[in-house]
Amino acid sequence: MSDKAGIRLAWSCGIIMLMSAFRCDARAEHNDQNLQALLKQIDMKLYEQSEADVRGVLDKLIETYWKPGETLDVDYDNGGHGAICAMWFRGYEMLGEKTYRQAGLDFADAILQTQREDGMFPDNATLRRKRKSEARAKYAPSLQDSYNFAQVALVCYAYKLTKDKKYLDAALKHAETLRSCQDPAENEFWQGPWPHSYHGKVKPKKGGGYRTGYMLNDYATSASMRTMIMAYKLSGERKFIDWLKTMPAYMLNANVGLGNVRGWRGQTDAWNESTWQRSFEGPLIDPRNFNRFASPMLLYFSAVTGDPMYATMVRESYDWLCSVEQPKGWFYKYTYDGRGCDCVNYRHRLMSEGHLGHMTEPTRRKVVLDAVEEVLGATKQGDVEALRKWYGPRPVKFNHEQYLAARIEASRRVTDEERIVRLSAMDSWWDQVPGKFLERVRQRPLKSPKLGLRDGCVWTW
Repeated sequence: MSDKAGIRLAWSCGIIMLMSAFRCDARAEHNDQNLQALLKQIDMKLYEQSEADVRGVLDKLIETYWKPGETLDVDYDNGGHGAICAMWFRGYEMLGEKTYRQAGLDFADAILQTQREDGMFPDNATLRRKRKSEARAKYAPSLQDSYNFAQVALVCYAYKLTKDKKYLDAALKHAETLRSCQDPAENEFWQGPWPHSYHGKVKPKKGGGYRTGYMLNDYATSASMRTMIMAYKLSGERKFIDWLKTMPAYMLNANVGLGNVRGWRGQTDAWNESTWQRSFEGPLIDPRNFNRFASPMLLYFSAVTGDPMYATMVRESYDWLCSVEQPKGWFYKYTYDGRGCDCVNYRHRLMSEGHLGHMTEPTRRKVVLDAVEEVLGATKQGDVEALRKWYGPRPVKFNHEQYLAARIEASRRVTDEERIVRLSAMDSWWDQVPGKFLERVRQRPLKSPKLGLRDGCVWTW
């Protein structure tokens, strides 16, 4: 999908979610003056155009990729093609269109056909609607980059919509295997995170990161932890979360910054010694790891345990990243004392030594602070109760008063002309949405006018 199309679709989905809530409860007190005033501010023409666009892209995806008997080669890198299924499921929930529900369920059924005997999913596969699907990847299933989380999340989504036990069984079978490789060989040095990929029970090896070491970059650990929590919520079995109790201490120990520097390496062996993965993934601090695993996990640990120490680490890490921020963003790596670095061919180079390496210029592409800024803004230093309130709990079903309050809150968001939203775009192969959305809303660049849409831009309406 083009940048404009992805932006427009994301905004349209938000509008449709809001308006579908407005339409679906005949009991709501529409004489509430506050709500009525806000509803009148909504641009109904834009809403109708947005709904037509959302339906158009979902219909086009079915027509192009997912007619009965159609073959679709999928890759789950960072969710990848799995986003198609999620869009259909969400489209059904927003619009009530059963065609989208069935398309998503057929997609989930095709995923089930590719699940391995050990419960893991292949990194890529050939899916066929209403026909036999099969795995294409012959190597060990990856845990990094959501290669397995995408499939299990979609299977759980299908279970949510249907309550069909086949989806639950598949999800728990996967979680059981994932739990086993949290400690690949039950070694005495085990500390809780997950490896790059699943190789079964493998003896730890000094310096070995892929098979038995810990991989903290690229979501290998954070996505796997989410799967464990999902499995516990679905089954009620504590075995899925019992081993998570070691993770908070590990997260604090995994910080390698000196002084006021807060940062994490990407991967270690089973003895928690730094290792290389690829030739440009060295053992120094990678700033991407803050938003990819450190901040969400540490904030969660504070909320669950009631200990503000983990949230304090997030705040200190955020402050340090802001202190080393360049006009164009952050360097690829940092030394433990906070100097910008690059790495190439299994070597680290300080930036002052010349611009040679994998990523030589600062960038914003993979260091994202927006989400944690929202949390830190909603909580005070050491205020765990405020953090817990931010997380929830939120009711699954609203009573009349809760529903009315939610509608008012949502209508305020959608009519707030000062609201700023970060843009994101999907891959170029989804160039389906027509129209000129960016001409309908006001926009301005974030941080630098030289940045493209993919690197950072904000819009208001």
